[in-house]
Amino acid sequence: MSNPDLGHIKIIDAHELWKNEARDFTPWLADNAQQLSEAIGIPIEIDSTEKDVGDFNLDIYGTIEGTDKRVAIENQLEYSDHKHLGQIITYAAGLDASVVIWITPNIRQEHKDAVDWLNDISSDEVSFFLVRPEVLRIDQSKPAARFIVEAQPSDFLNKVKQFLGTEEGPRHRYRRQFWQEFLDYLAKNGVDWAKNRKTTKDTWLYSAGGKTGVSANIAMAQNNQIRVEIYLDNPETEINQKRYQILLDNKDKVEEALGTKNLSWEPLGNRKASRVAVYRDHDKERVLNDENYKKELFAWLMKHLMIMRKLAREVLG
Repeated sequence: MSNPDLGHIKIIDAHELWKNEARDFTPWLADNAQQLSEAIGIPIEIDSTEKDVGDFNLDIYGTIEGTDKRVAIENQLEYSDHKHLGQIITYAAGLDASVVIWITPNIRQEHKDAVDWLNDISSDEVSFFLVRPEVLRIDQSKPAARFIVEAQPSDFLNKVKQFLGTEEGPRHRYRRQFWQEFLDYLAKNGVDWAKNRKTTKDTWLYSAGGKTGVSANIAMAQNNQIRVEIYLDNPETEINQKRYQILLDNKDKVEEALGTKNLSWEPLGNRKASRVAVYRDHDKERVLNDENYKKELFAWLMKHLMIMRKLAREVLG
């Protein structure tokens, strides 16, 4: 039997991938929260970056999906230091965080010991994680990053059950209600594909865009916004890039159809998917308590969703 021809794995310096912590590393982490969620075993939903906590700025602020439990994420590109150790304790107290995650590619043993100690002395209400991102390349391939958990609570599996529970949280219930009422609105206004469609607890509502990997969606976004988008998510990254360029080449047509030049063109950095989107504010309290506001919001969403669906088929057809 011949020996398999295997590639050579090389671990590269994180600075080769992210030149600047605030401009490059933090936005990448926020965009790749699902990968971090999978590493630590808790579904994280990102709410904002650079959140004020007293005189400090937390890099990334979020919640455990489906709950109101807060997640504080602090990251750095240099070696772990006492300054960031102090900051994660400050964020845990200042935000009353349930999960505090410190991310750095270079971990000193004394800081790992300190995080272990924090988990030992802390109540069951808070958990500290020390996570190392590792950047790999196989031969001349594109670099890839993975998260390695270096420190976490010893009784973590029990804490996960406590965090997530068995019932849906307020956010899930709100989303189900919102999407169901919006689907009913679409159906009453002649949109056949919305009839008898099951609702979802996800932050987005999918609709087909005419081709594999092309969709026209509505998504609840960060900072109390909601967006309507053409989303390009073909398994082949090059196909997404070509389709995104086609949309850019037809920018005038897209803007004219939507009646605005205030569009967000988002190649999404290191992610394979891309989007073009239009955003507006999303006031949850008014959705629940102001029927006129909700109808106006639904009318806006339907109008822009129908335009996005049509554009996806015409421009990318």
